[in-house]
Amino acid sequence: CVFRFDSPLLFTNVHRFKKSVAKVITQWESHTFDLRVDPKSQYNEEKEAAQSRYLIIDCSGFTFIDCMGVTTLKETFLDMQSHGVSVYFAAAKLPVRDLFAQCGFHSQVPKINFCPTITDAVDLANN
Repeated sequence: CVFRFDSPLLFTNVHRFKKSVAKVITQWESHTFDLRVDPKSQYNEEKEAAQSRYLIIDCSGFTFIDCMGVTTLKETFLDMQSHGVSVYFAAAKLPVRDLFAQCGFHSQVPKINFCPTITDAVDLANN
């Protein structure tokens, strides 16, 4: 699932961001398919791969982000991770990436979860 939020991520709208992510996740989960496969089948690996879930947050819409926005992204990452969803961040502008570094964002979110483009994030999720 690719999610984009076209707004600065500030204390004034982090609640809206969280609600939007929750809505997207709910809609996404309602479209899951039951992929029942015979346990002895050679397609078990395909079933496991199909059940992996990834959320790619398109950061290109963040023209600015404040400390509360950074905290919200950390919380989103950790919450999704606790629910078995891998989260990747894509296409963040340089000032946003600099703020992530200054705020210690990478102490909880590994740099490997950041991709320069959405295509790179999708490729990483598919491998």
